[in-house]
Amino acid sequence: MMPISFAIYPALQVLEGAFDGFRDGVLFANESGEIHLANDALLQKLGYQPDDLSESLIFTVNPHLTLLSWKKLWKNIQSGESLVEDIEYMHSEGALVPVKTTTRYQEIGGSTWAMINIEFLLDSQRYLHLLRATAETGNICSWELDLTRQELLLIGELKDLLGLPYEQNTFPIKEVKAAFADHISFEDIKKVQGLAGKLIGEGESFETIVLFNHADDGFERLHISAKAFRTDNFTSKLYGTISRAFKADSNTEEESYLSQFSLDHVSDLVFWVKNDGTISYVNQSTCDRLGYTRKELLELKTSQITTGLENSNRDIFWDKLRAKKHIEGKFNLRTKSGEVVTVLSSNNYLLYEGVEYNCAFSKDITAQEQENDQLKLTQFSIEHSHEMILWVQYNGTVFYANEAFRKKTKYDKEDIPQLNILSILENDELSGLKVDNWARLKELREFEMEAELWSKDDRPMPIYCTFNHIQYGTKAFICIYMRDWSRKKKRDVQLFLAQNALDSARDMIFWIDENLKIAYKNEAARSKLGYRKGELKGEDITKIYPGINLEKILAKESAEQFETEFRSKSGKAIPVEISISPAHFKGNRYSCMIVRDIQERKKNQQQLVERKRKIEELSLKLKDENVLLREEIYSNYNFNNIITKNKNYRNVLGQIAQVADSNATVLIQGETGTGKELLARAIYSLSDREDRPFIKVNCAALPENLIESELFGHEKGAFTGAVQQKKGRFELADKGTIFLDEIGELPLDLQAKLLRVLQEGEFERLGGTNTLTVDVRIVAATNRNLEEMVEKGTFREDLFYRLNVFPIANPPLRERKEDIPLLIKHFTQKYGKRMGKKIDKISQADIAELEKYDFPGNIRELENMVERAMILAKDGMLNLKASFDLVRESHRKGKDKKGFLSFEEMQKEHILEALKKCNMRVTGPKGAARLLELNDRTLMSKMRKLGIKREDYL
Repeated sequence: MMPISFAIYPALQVLEGAFDGFRDGVLFANESGEIHLANDALLQKLGYQPDDLSESLIFTVNPHLTLLSWKKLWKNIQSGESLVEDIEYMHSEGALVPVKTTTRYQEIGGSTWAMINIEFLLDSQRYLHLLRATAETGNICSWELDLTRQELLLIGELKDLLGLPYEQNTFPIKEVKAAFADHISFEDIKKVQGLAGKLIGEGESFETIVLFNHADDGFERLHISAKAFRTDNFTSKLYGTISRAFKADSNTEEESYLSQFSLDHVSDLVFWVKNDGTISYVNQSTCDRLGYTRKELLELKTSQITTGLENSNRDIFWDKLRAKKHIEGKFNLRTKSGEVVTVLSSNNYLLYEGVEYNCAFSKDITAQEQENDQLKLTQFSIEHSHEMILWVQYNGTVFYANEAFRKKTKYDKEDIPQLNILSILENDELSGLKVDNWARLKELREFEMEAELWSKDDRPMPIYCTFNHIQYGTKAFICIYMRDWSRKKKRDVQLFLAQNALDSARDMIFWIDENLKIAYKNEAARSKLGYRKGELKGEDITKIYPGINLEKILAKESAEQFETEFRSKSGKAIPVEISISPAHFKGNRYSCMIVRDIQERKKNQQQLVERKRKIEELSLKLKDENVLLREEIYSNYNFNNIITKNKNYRNVLGQIAQVADSNATVLIQGETGTGKELLARAIYSLSDREDRPFIKVNCAALPENLIESELFGHEKGAFTGAVQQKKGRFELADKGTIFLDEIGELPLDLQAKLLRVLQEGEFERLGGTNTLTVDVRIVAATNRNLEEMVEKGTFREDLFYRLNVFPIANPPLRERKEDIPLLIKHFTQKYGKRMGKKIDKISQADIAELEKYDFPGNIRELENMVERAMILAKDGMLNLKASFDLVRESHRKGKDKKGFLSFEEMQKEHILEALKKCNMRVTGPKGAARLLELNDRTLMSKMRKLGIKREDYL
């Protein structure tokens, strides 16, 4: 007895001993199908140990039950009736054991049970009698195939039909197969084997019909059904029945049978379909192709296996079929696995006993459709190929040309049949390919050539042709592939010119491979090294370049230039300069060597070295003379438009000469009008940046809100009115020089940005994010004391030290009065040319009088005085006295009328004084407008009204 939990079900303990003595099997199961008691007889007959069925379900021993059928059985026995069944129970080794079960409903100890009594039919021999009786009823033969033992159990009449011993039930499968071969065709046996193989692998079941040959007694249709017995996805047995369909023992029956047989075995797919889509009949070919059993197909509708025949389309189809009685068309069927099968269907309208049928004979054209698709794809590929393709008859007539040919030659489709290949192709070889000479192509099967193809507008096109002989049945054709070689011909010309250029080059040119073999040499290499044509090709480069470094050459991936020696054929060493560059072509590495003969250069270099030595000797001797010469040049009063003979000012010019060649920042300090800009331009003219821009910026003259934009530029939209991008002065001065006049007037917030340019050479445009880099030499000038401004915090200390790298003090005119005569003469000549006046006489007394004057306006004031004297000059005499008297009169009147000025004069003088105090700056925080407590625009308006011009205060 299997162990059970009597603590849970104590009432079953009373029955335990009684059931163990039973010959038949007994088990108790609850409503959920759980087995709680099984006697010893059941365990022994089914090969189970007592623990095997503990807490197992009834489905373990009864494979025919499902949860749903068990629920139904439980409901039936609850009504009080007993249920008797002849079924099979599952042996522990997987075999099916025939049993007869009696199931009753029991209430024991407050619990409900299904008590099942199991009679083992093999023990009582009743199973064989039952099978025989079943076989005799309806001509049924039962069978079971043991796949492990390869044995077949047969019960019934079939043993007699096959000539097998009637008293024997089990036969080797080979013996039965041999017996069947005498009565069933090879095709039917193969079909049954295929279905059996599929059943073993997938389970489920199959049904089929075979034709059994009774030799002298005619044919008979046998219906074979089979099922699989599977455990753990493994099929161990097949079982089923073989029944007699009908026996053809008369001509009428035989004809009917043969008609049915023909439908079942015809290769076409045959359907009988009603107008509601239900399937009434399908033949075996349909079942085989679609992968369904006949039973499965008869339960489906056409819409489930045919695409495009939904309800609305089906109604349209039937209306058309009723009207025409016969319709042919293509349909797509779906197999059980989902594969699409294309069929060509002949649909016939039939009316049988008042019911409409569509008798459809369908031919599987899936493979044909695939071939058609491939043919269409081939045709599409030929038509849209980039190469030109022609099909030509052997008389030269063109009967097909693809789209590429028509486009390139501008022929229309209508023109093609009128073309002859001999009239549109031009080639010397083609002259032999006349109508009677195509035998050459038939013999060669294929040949290639270059030719010219003439377009419709009589333009030749260079092409490369491939002629192919095509034999199609009894007909022969020519297929011609044409490739446009226009680009290739251009490349050929380029290659010819390149080759000619290489051979015409004066330098030696070599191409060497990765093994250092010479792949190419030009004519110059051959002649200069003394070799004959063809001698060096394929030779090792070491033959002419013994000192080559193989590892160095192969490791280089960039161009390199160096000097070395080559060896001529006679052994002479030739100094050369080599430029070598690596190149890769089709996976191979090459090196291009351009070799220049530098014998003449070496000779010249030696001469230059000797000359240089002599020059250095002379240079040492002339060093002192050179210094004296420079001083003499300065004493000739002209240094880049600077006039002087003052010793101190010549020292200043000496400083200019010293600093000009460097890139150092220069700070020029001096009073207004002393000519600081002239010094800045002198530095620029003497520097190596003379051919680059010189950009001047007056920091005092620019409005404060525009200084940053002027210096560094701005982006579009950076501020109101910035309608487009603008480059700043620093960007414009790149590689040149920028002169920052009145640097002391630069606002503090911009001094930091200027400092960054001095230190890093970088800045950003106003409103921009991109950092710009410039190379600018800065020369700054001021008339203010920057050291005092640093102490007051109005000028950055770090910027001052950056600017003060090389300071130059520009002396005022009162400290170089000996230059006044020179300057007067210079300005006289300047304005004489401008005014068209020639001055012959200048009063020395007037000059002496001017030398006593301090010139608060410095050289600018002297220039203005000379210009005024030129205006007053008569008879070639410069009237300096009259001009100077006007200056003194102006000063005297200014002093005399100081307290009696008109209101407008007073305003004008007051504004000029304010401008002087503000270092001539009009706007900004340090401008005259702030000092006068006026708006910038108001002050500028008053200045225009009072006639104050820029030259009045600068």
